[in-house]
Amino acid sequence: MLENTRTLIRALQNATLDERYSNIEVVNRDPSSGSPRDGDRGSFSVIFRAFDSATRQHVAIKFFDPSQQGFGANYRMTLFSREVDILQRLRGKRRCLQLVQPLSEMAISVHDSQENVVKVACGYFVMEWLDGSIEAYFVNHQAYDALVKLALFRSMVLGVFALHREDIAHRDLKYDNLMQARRQDDELVVPIDLGTAIDLTSEPIGGAQDYAQPVGARLFAPIEAQCGLAHLRELSVYADIYALGCMLHDLFNTDFYFVRLLEDPGFQRCFAACNRRVAQLRSDGDVDEGRLLNHWNELIQLTGNQVTLPSIATEGTSVPNAARDQLDRLTHRLTSVRYLNRLRDLNAILRMVASASRAIANQLADQRHRAVRLAHRQRREQRRIENLARLEHVQQEALSDA
Repeated sequence: MLENTRTLIRALQNATLDERYSNIEVVNRDPSSGSPRDGDRGSFSVIFRAFDSATRQHVAIKFFDPSQQGFGANYRMTLFSREVDILQRLRGKRRCLQLVQPLSEMAISVHDSQENVVKVACGYFVMEWLDGSIEAYFVNHQAYDALVKLALFRSMVLGVFALHREDIAHRDLKYDNLMQARRQDDELVVPIDLGTAIDLTSEPIGGAQDYAQPVGARLFAPIEAQCGLAHLRELSVYADIYALGCMLHDLFNTDFYFVRLLEDPGFQRCFAACNRRVAQLRSDGDVDEGRLLNHWNELIQLTGNQVTLPSIATEGTSVPNAARDQLDRLTHRLTSVRYLNRLRDLNAILRMVASASRAIANQLADQRHRAVRLAHRQRREQRRIENLARLEHVQQEALSDA
């Protein structure tokens, strides 16, 4: 039932919220129907863009969708409130999304599950507005210099690890949820949309039954999340690492990493075996987190050896030859099917990125030197031809005078 969503949108159109936010427009829903845009069916928030008269900046206002009713609504509202708590924790962190106004409420008239009109309070909070999309680097990877893309990836890594330092795991990393932002004259990448993020120091708010589907976008979710273990906190940071590896591959290739991984027969067998085993454990009622993790580690140890991870150097790749092997190794270390093998050392990741960048820079410098030397040879040859032509002209004149 989207009537309540439409009511919220209409209430904010041409209005001023808190005597502070004006020019309000919905950005993730169709304003007439209230339906999610871009096929985002899993969204339980309604997001508006507005102008903040206090800061003279644009902001994002995130409302809990008033159409969310019935089973699961309380759980989703708890997730919504947790996002605000996480943003409170991240205040002042330069690589993190900044909260402008904490959780507040606005009363609107909506329909309940029996179609009765009731007055309810809609929860919302306000964040800074970021619109520095990095999507073009992925969609049109051939158009961007490799060093520029590696600099972008380095900033992506630093943004994600800024969350990890605060004991926050994002769990829905994809290039849509990473935005470029200017901070103190630096261009940084900032993770956004923390609706599925968790504070690793807080108590869980759900269990295995709340994660029948993987958390986050399937193209960037690791095998353990896709098999129903997204609720295991021990795996959350590793899921972010995996997503970074997928995006490193996708910065240089047209096909998604996970699409290419699915083409591997070894991965198909591994995935099927793991999925069946977790489903069996659930049907048997064995959802104890410790036992689930032990079962998973044993199973992935048995089945993971048959998996061949995709190479970053595929047909149509934009990876320079000089860095192919290094970036291949880094991608594989980030996306291992065994989560414990994924590289969590920030400095090690940055060193590998820097090494690949130096290799590319050296290759480009060598190409420039060769081009300069070739240009010098061509100029010398041209001068030689011109000198021969002048000599022949002088000889012809001498003969004619004789």
